[in-house]
Amino acid sequence: RMFIEAYRRSFGEWTSEDRLLQLPALTFDMSQGEIFAGLISGSAMVLVAPEDASSPEALGALIRDQRVTYAGLSPAILSVVEAGPYPDLKYIMGGAEALPAELVNKWNLPGRTFLNLYGPTEASIATTEYLCEHKEWLSSPPIGRPEFSRLHYVVDKQFNLVPVGVPGELLIGGDEGLARGYLNLPELTDEKFVPDPFLGEGRVYRTGDV
Repeated sequence: RMFIEAYRRSFGEWTSEDRLLQLPALTFDMSQGEIFAGLISGSAMVLVAPEDASSPEALGALIRDQRVTYAGLSPAILSVVEAGPYPDLKYIMGGAEALPAELVNKWNLPGRTFLNLYGPTEASIATTEYLCEHKEWLSSPPIGRPEFSRLHYVVDKQFNLVPVGVPGELLIGGDEGLARGYLNLPELTDEKFVPDPFLGEGRVYRTGDV
């Protein structure tokens, strides 16, 4: 639900005229959000054959020939696929990895909307969003603001909140989307999923991201 709402805020309402590229494996949490976003909006899903997914040329041709309007692509894929021309491509989501500035500049062309999403699998599907402006990026775009009902804290090693601009570890909490833990790994679960140090109830996930 939070993932779909993030899409709506950034991309507007999809319709039956939209065609969504379905590239991620079904075992990847991002695919679930994209599938349900398509089902709710009545949009067409453009499925990618394994041989096309492994070929930058074939994937680019598919986006063009199937008139794809939305594509969610990791930086690894954005770096090897041509950025166009794709006359119908309007919405791009970059996620799964840190997003370099050069890829935003390459793909965030006039007439397109580029959304940077951040979110580890332990806090499915995404937890922050940032709509990239049309400008010359000199560094990676920020990960943005937390999505609805998500909690984010940046803390030091003693779990104290750090001031703005001071590095710290990102903790993710909230009522929805947080995993219960790791299957058959109780010690790792206890290490990474800890009580919320500020609310007195609930849990947070220690991302390890600074």
